[in-house]
Amino acid sequence: LGGGAVLHDTGNSRADELTRLLSEGNSRSERSRKSRIAFWLKAKLYNGMISPRLYWLPQSLPFLHLGETRFHPLKSLEGIDPLRLSMLASNVKAYQHDSMTTQNKLYEMLGQSDLSHSDITDLFRSCENTKERRLLRYPLLVGKAIRDQLYSELQRYGLGVSRMYPTILPEISGLEALQQQGEFPEASSFAKRLLTLPTHSQVSQMDIDKMCQIISADSGNKRL
Repeated sequence: LGGGAVLHDTGNSRADELTRLLSEGNSRSERSRKSRIAFWLKAKLYNGMISPRLYWLPQSLPFLHLGETRFHPLKSLEGIDPLRLSMLASNVKAYQHDSMTTQNKLYEMLGQSDLSHSDITDLFRSCENTKERRLLRYPLLVGKAIRDQLYSELQRYGLGVSRMYPTILPEISGLEALQQQGEFPEASSFAKRLLTLPTHSQVSQMDIDKMCQIISADSGNKRL
């Protein structure tokens, strides 16, 4: 529910500052009772809405801007707060187990679909990754002519599909200065072809069956 990570090398002049911020974040007093309650309510709502059976609801509310990629300049850095830090280990453990269960099912079922002569590529499999490598979402590379159609079909059944990053960085508001570096045809092509499927624990076997059914149907109708 927000946040990120900062990586730096040991010779970075800001390394000491980052270490201090981390220490301050870890030792900071607990949030107020009102703030903690608001956080837990937000977490419960988030965990409920990512279910494929409910995901259609936030997707249908345009003011949420779900799936959009936005640029926000970084104004400050803070260490992780104690409330999130206390849940970090258990969440990592759950991610390592639960996501692998869904991911392996998707991997096996997509492997049974004949995508070799279609315009749909199982990107994870084609990159020769081992099954043990964990994913946040399962990536497919789809022909431009059918990407939006396949997205709409999967979305219609509330299956949690995402186009992830629908455009390249220079086309995002606030990053127009990157246009001076030239065109990015390969990145643009990739952005227009990418689809990702959910791998979290609330994806059921029925959801996986429906995803693979729709993908297999489209793979049999190759369009250039």
